[in-house]
Amino acid sequence: MKIAAALVLAACAAFAGSAEAVTLFASVSGPGSITGPGGLNCPGTCTVTVPTGAITITAVHAPTAVVKSWPYPGPCPALQDTCTFTITGDQAFPVAFEALTSLKLIVRGRPQQTGMFFGYVPKGTVSQQKWEIEVRNTGTASVPFPGITVLGGPFQHMNDTCGPTIFAGDYCTSLLFMNSALAGYFEGTVSLGDSVVQRLNLKGYAINTTEKRIALYDNGTPSALDTGEMQMGSTPVGGYSTRYTSLVNVGTQAVTIQPSELFHPFSVQNNCPATLAAGGFSCAVQVFYYPTTPGTHTATLTITTDAGTKTIQISGTAEDPSQRGTVDPAFVGGNGRFGTFQFEQAGVSTFNRVAFGAGGSIYTAGSLSISGGPETTTAVYKLDDQGLEDPTFGGTFGFTGRQYIDLYAGRTTEEPLGLAVLSNGKVIVVSATPGPTGTTDAIVRRLMPNGAADTTFGTAGATVLVGNGGSALIVRADGRIVVAGRSGTNIVVTQLTAAGVLDPTFGTAGKSVVATDGAPDGTVAMRETPAQELIVAHSFTASTNVNLALSRLMPTGVLDIRFGGNNNGRVNLSAGSNLELVRDVAIKSDGRIAIAFDMPNATQPTKRDFAVAQFLANGTADPAFGTGSVATRNVFGYSGAVRALEALPNGQLLLAGYVMGSTKNYIPATVLFNAGGTIDPTWGNGGARLTYVNEVRDMPYDMARDAQGRLVLVGETSAFYGFGGAYYSRALLVRLLLPDPPITTPKPKFDFDGNRNADLLWRNTDGRQAIWLMDGITSTSMAEIIGAGTGWMVTNVADFDGNGKTDLVWEHTDGRIAIYLMNGTTPTSTVQILNAGGGWTVTHTPDLNGDGKADLIFRNVDGTIAAWLMNGTTMTSGATLFAAGSGWSVIRTGDFDGDGKTDLVWQHTDGRLAIWLMDGLTVKSTRVILNAGTGWTVTHTPDLDGNGKSDLVWQNTDGSVAVWLMDGTAPTAFTGLIGAATGWSVTRTGDFDGDGKGDLFFLHTDGRAAIFLMNGITPTQTTQILNAGGGWSAKRVQDLNGDGKSDIVWENVDGRTALWLMNGTAFVSGAGLLGTGTGWSVSGVSP
Repeated sequence: MKIAAALVLAACAAFAGSAEAVTLFASVSGPGSITGPGGLNCPGTCTVTVPTGAITITAVHAPTAVVKSWPYPGPCPALQDTCTFTITGDQAFPVAFEALTSLKLIVRGRPQQTGMFFGYVPKGTVSQQKWEIEVRNTGTASVPFPGITVLGGPFQHMNDTCGPTIFAGDYCTSLLFMNSALAGYFEGTVSLGDSVVQRLNLKGYAINTTEKRIALYDNGTPSALDTGEMQMGSTPVGGYSTRYTSLVNVGTQAVTIQPSELFHPFSVQNNCPATLAAGGFSCAVQVFYYPTTPGTHTATLTITTDAGTKTIQISGTAEDPSQRGTVDPAFVGGNGRFGTFQFEQAGVSTFNRVAFGAGGSIYTAGSLSISGGPETTTAVYKLDDQGLEDPTFGGTFGFTGRQYIDLYAGRTTEEPLGLAVLSNGKVIVVSATPGPTGTTDAIVRRLMPNGAADTTFGTAGATVLVGNGGSALIVRADGRIVVAGRSGTNIVVTQLTAAGVLDPTFGTAGKSVVATDGAPDGTVAMRETPAQELIVAHSFTASTNVNLALSRLMPTGVLDIRFGGNNNGRVNLSAGSNLELVRDVAIKSDGRIAIAFDMPNATQPTKRDFAVAQFLANGTADPAFGTGSVATRNVFGYSGAVRALEALPNGQLLLAGYVMGSTKNYIPATVLFNAGGTIDPTWGNGGARLTYVNEVRDMPYDMARDAQGRLVLVGETSAFYGFGGAYYSRALLVRLLLPDPPITTPKPKFDFDGNRNADLLWRNTDGRQAIWLMDGITSTSMAEIIGAGTGWMVTNVADFDGNGKTDLVWEHTDGRIAIYLMNGTTPTSTVQILNAGGGWTVTHTPDLNGDGKADLIFRNVDGTIAAWLMNGTTMTSGATLFAAGSGWSVIRTGDFDGDGKTDLVWQHTDGRLAIWLMDGLTVKSTRVILNAGTGWTVTHTPDLDGNGKSDLVWQNTDGSVAVWLMDGTAPTAFTGLIGAATGWSVTRTGDFDGDGKGDLFFLHTDGRAAIFLMNGITPTQTTQILNAGGGWSAKRVQDLNGDGKSDIVWENVDGRTALWLMNGTAFVSGAGLLGTGTGWSVSGVSP
């Protein structure tokens, strides 16, 4: 049956009653044609008679073209393939098509960004904010460069590097800026030629030179809005959460700010001075939420200045901690589940996948039973954040919020198993279907934001992947689509271009066969790493057993033989049973990989347990997780089926599925494991929770966590039994409460074996160096890594190959430089990267391009500063950052804008300080943050407020200590901590209480030591931990036992060394390591 048949008949009946005829003079330019009433079929110039009133015109074109423009005035935008016009008389009807090319226009370093904001620019001046755009040829053949076109507003481009032809794989750049002679708000566009596809939006304000103006920060960018929003998220009753907004003076005059006020359960901390200087200076207003009763709370924060008033609408939801994991009573009108059309007509029998779109909207993909028969096809729903249908989406059978999709030609059944929502509102859905030759195939479709088929994708909106079962979907940042699945015993990964055709740069002709021993049960699960590698998990058959397999593909689709240590890109694991079925996979923020599966219970093998296995980032089993890298939980004596896995920000792992009370009684179940594999006893009853939805069969198949930390489960349910005990399925949709967990701390900087416990690097006075692998205060292994008198010394440590293990940078007294890639105490690769006599030294090892692999910053004796991007021991590209004699040096590094790429703090010999925001070797933004001659320098760059952005710790020559909270290059709040001439200074930073916020370690000139636990710029606790005169100082602050809290490595002036394990400012346990006179000391190398 064709679902659209009734709609076609209705359209024909409407046309039969049409009114007076008029003439349409159609003209079509570009690679396409149009069709419509009156026999209109026009690829060029046509004249046709049509009825007056509303008529619908359809654009016909190949997947390699789009609609460039409809007639003006008209109701339809570019790129839309159907348009309805109201015709009242004879008229011209021009339609233009655009041929797609392999050229892509993007904001350099931000491929998902659709526009550029230039901020507030004094009129008659060039904007300080400049944006670099990139034109890249993603194809395999050269393409003529069509030029860069800037339309509308006072926007201009310069420094173009594009020639007449862009070769395959090559790119060129141009720099955009704003310069207006008039004040006002301006909008414009930049495009390749007159393209409507390769086009970006431009916005900016020009202000008078004597104007006072204040702006709120919106995601780090000054916003034009006078009203902002602040979502405090879900917060447990009795707990607290905090957010802040920044005010920036975007005018040219100083602005005075009046104090703000809020009332319970909110409070406000004003970190703004009475007068905020002009020139981009900013300050932070921090809001705290301390709920004592459950429910939703709102407030309005008013910020009054002599440049105008700004208001911020604040909202937060307080939840009883004992209710974590229970059904959200406000969801789906309090029903907590969702059903439509049971067996009477056509109905969605299951929701198989769930994803989130803009504004918290919920998308689901499910199986649709056609007319109650055996055929099933794909249905996609769009719901608002409360679970109610979105009227702007779909409309099949007259019901909005849902889009039912016709069965693909020649297929009898489809099961959607992949779903993704793009930033432009389009939807990718992947359905598994039996193939005509015995294969299991995947159908990949792209829908428009309104649910209609996107006919520019694939062939008429769809692409069939033969032999790919389509059970996992990833959409990469550049729009390419990756699908993984099983057909028979083959585990296959296929990559499509954004246009829906096989990507020839991936695998073999777009396809990579990961394994040929896939088990017939379980699923194929896949995730993408920050380095664009693909992690693929599946069950495999080994003799009579079914066990777990994990593989890693490089971005090109080739198996990464470094993964797992078996030289084949794969690692196998048996959890101790004969039937382990993979259900999902997740990548933690620290790079560890978790596989969710179910397996037979050890004592009652007819029942199945919830289980999870954890691996290190390099693919080896995680020895610190559970028992033998596996953790299990039987749920209250039932047999369970795992279906989904979520890695929470604090490192915990949440498994969702169901248990089988009887053949007619399935109950949703969730199990929460701590980061180390132990059960979280605060979740439900002993780490497991059953969620009754008051139905006979409630079976979740997928789970996703929204921006507020709530869990949305989708699956299958049934309302009743009838007709001889049969049951009828309908879709399940339920939301569970889950307040945001705390953020996990970063991985240790000295972790040579990748087990999350920091290790020790030693140096002897005779030149020997050694490594001790640590487990708390106990050394598990130790080895000398270089002998005496060689002239070599470790000068830096970092992870150069992205395997989660710290590597070494060596320098020789003659100037040679080398890198050792490490596996515990053993080098796996040693490469000299610079020869003697060059005058170079490595000063820092940041990750400039965010690929998870450290890069190098060099300084020459003549003052030249250079950078190399690295892949292990290989330089992939390099650049000079400052020429000789500039006076500038890199003194610190950090991630100040939270984009995962390390930025640079510079200091000049005259005392000036500046920050460069980096994207690889490209400088995104620069700003001098301190003028010459102040006596201040930056000593550390911790994240003091836990927002994922580095902050600054300052020390003055007079002894004063201050801290700045940063948002990119702009300070959002600042305060002095210690005055002049006190004798105290910050010597180390760490996270002593494990709250994800950097803390400060102070040392006094008389030997006293103290810890400041920090919450932003505010110390929450200050404790002296060591008295004067002992001769001890902290040589290193690092997490020795993997509990997420920093510990202390002490060294005495007489050569003794000792360890303290810490819990906040409290000593937990300690041990002395070395006595006096050994010649050994803990290396002072900075990571």
